[in-house]
Amino acid sequence: VLEDMMTAYENAPGLQLADRLLSAMLAGEKAGGDSRHTRSAALKVYDTEDYPAVDLRVDWSVEPIKDLSRVLAATREDDYATFFARLPTRDRPGRA
Repeated sequence: VLEDMMTAYENAPGLQLADRLLSAMLAGEKAGGDSRHTRSAALKVYDTEDYPAVDLRVDWSVEPIKDLSRVLAATREDDYATFFARLPTRDRPGRA
């Protein structure tokens, strides 16, 4: 499982970190995953801010990693993505 996860991660150098990690998670699941059966999946990625750039979780799902993939894709839709692009950052502070 771990070897397949690492191979998937290494074979996706052009993808964003969240996508590379998700690719590794999907490969691990395909290779046999957790013997207790996976029911939850989470993805948290930090960038330059104090808060995570990606902070997603799916619980009590039959296919949590696939569901996590769908949630990640939804966060990149214009309505959601542009909302976060307008939030204050260190480089772009909000109004006091």
